[in-house]
Amino acid sequence: MNKIHINDLDQDLVYVYLDDNFRENFIKKFLLCFSDKKLKALDKASRWLGVKPLAFWRWEKGKRSIQLKKCLKMSELLTKNVNNRFSIKNIEKNIIYYKSKSQNGIIKNPKLPINFETKEGAIVVAALLCDGGINSEGTPLYNNAEECMRERVVNAFNLLFGKIKTDAKKPQQNNAVIFPTVIGHILKNTLKIKFGKKVINDPKIPDLFFNTNKEEIIGAFLNQAFSDDGTAYITKCNNQGTVGFGTAVDVSKFNKKFRNKIKNEKLIRHAPKLVSGCKFLLEKLGIKVNGPYFKYNYKRNNGIAYFWSIQIQGKENLEKFREKVNFSIPKKSKILNEIINNYKEVEYGKSLEDSWKKITEMENEKEKINVRTFMIKRKCTLENARFLFKLLKKEKIIVKKGGGYIKGIHGCLPYEYKILKRFDDKQNE
Repeated sequence: MNKIHINDLDQDLVYVYLDDNFRENFIKKFLLCFSDKKLKALDKASRWLGVKPLAFWRWEKGKRSIQLKKCLKMSELLTKNVNNRFSIKNIEKNIIYYKSKSQNGIIKNPKLPINFETKEGAIVVAALLCDGGINSEGTPLYNNAEECMRERVVNAFNLLFGKIKTDAKKPQQNNAVIFPTVIGHILKNTLKIKFGKKVINDPKIPDLFFNTNKEEIIGAFLNQAFSDDGTAYITKCNNQGTVGFGTAVDVSKFNKKFRNKIKNEKLIRHAPKLVSGCKFLLEKLGIKVNGPYFKYNYKRNNGIAYFWSIQIQGKENLEKFREKVNFSIPKKSKILNEIINNYKEVEYGKSLEDSWKKITEMENEKEKINVRTFMIKRKCTLENARFLFKLLKKEKIIVKKGGGYIKGIHGCLPYEYKILKRFDDKQNE
């Protein structure tokens, strides 16, 4: 369900306020369905609709908003007995604002139907799944210290739902901006987004974002997610950079033995659904993703949570990420650009000679020669180191020592190599 019409909302909880002229005619025509005598019509109509007779006067004069359930029931009768002027479609066009029964915020000039398969829909959903949430009472909120992110999210809410009274520049406690409760119920009833703490709920990305083929919508979702819960960092030893995304899930429901099994065997089926979902969306954009990886665990107030992450590495993948996703936080975007700019281009002749010099130096210094030590020595990426070793092997400059990977503490150690031809020998020829 990508487009949400007014009759798709919670009809018991939502209250609507209609345009003055439309509302007056709506009430008058409805009462005439029962009698042309006012008192008799009020008596019959109130019993039929299950309200007090005074309610019609309040609605007609604009003193009260109308419960959506009552409004749609009245519309059904009028459409059947009068004409289509008071159909659900026309009611939708004449709503001035709607709200929940509580007074926590109204939505003026509503955008109906609500279309979640849009950039603003993607931003809203990603924001609530990452740095935001919907509390146990159903009130959506978004917490972010970056003003640019709060403005982005508030703007998306306004574009998607209608005019909402909240100020991104004046957040509440913990840099939170609060949205009307009615939106929380819309998201729960239509996209099945759960109320309460996300680390316990382990929310999944709504199917519509998996099913869409619109790259700009997938990109908008991932941009919001990575801007909120993603990171970009450079490893000092080799200037190699990584873009990562991670979040946690509560594992208290499992016994200690199985929790250790999840951690030690890296059972990715127990990674947070949000992390696995973002990997799927990235791969849909043609971006290779590593992980999910188990990173660490921590104690919560009433339980234990495991943090998992995914990573993007390699110049080609990072360039695709920059083009199709990127960050909306300038400092993160700047680091991403630095990572990409740090990659050295591999030119066959020049790079081969430079690499030959480096491994000769490594032999002189009695260093182990493998792709990881070479990566550090040349200050390149692991991807480039592997490629350059292929060139060196092709030219019969190096050869593997022994065979097979050697098991190490953290998995496998890379192959070691020996030099067949030193660079200084070439110089002396």
